[in-house]
Amino acid sequence: MGAVIASFPINAASAFILDRLGYSTESTVQGPFMRALVRWVEGSPGVAVPAIFFVVVIFGPAVEELVFRGAVFNGLYRLGGYLSTSLGGPEDSPRAARRISFALAALASSVLFSLLHLEPVLLPALFILAVVLCALFERTGSLLPPFVAHAAFNSFATSLIILDGLGVFEIPV
Repeated sequence: MGAVIASFPINAASAFILDRLGYSTESTVQGPFMRALVRWVEGSPGVAVPAIFFVVVIFGPAVEELVFRGAVFNGLYRLGGYLSTSLGGPEDSPRAARRISFALAALASSVLFSLLHLEPVLLPALFILAVVLCALFERTGSLLPPFVAHAAFNSFATSLIILDGLGVFEIPV
């Protein structure tokens, strides 16, 4: 929930900065995709609502967590730990080596995660979300907590899409 709340000012600041630098803040991927989903909900809500929920809230986060936290982050984190011990890292400070390994792995996997969503305005918020998801995974040793957090984050956007498609209110996309 914190990531959803934090994303509002972060996205606004990101849009402001990109606009001032002369870059387009027009949504080229998420916006058209969301508008298409809204039209689908308008046309056949009985099929669209469960399908959107399954894909955006369950399937998408499950696949992304397996790839970005389970494979990319975990692989880089373990590689960092292996390299620090095999290359004669500081023996008196395994905690420092673990922190450096975490920071580098989280940074690399989070940059990749945010860039692959193809939305410059959302990049900072997605980057922060990805780092938090890496921390959840590292702390618990399980993909379940980051999956639940990711699904909760996506459920907010999904709720807006569904409510817009059902005519409850209009979202500005």
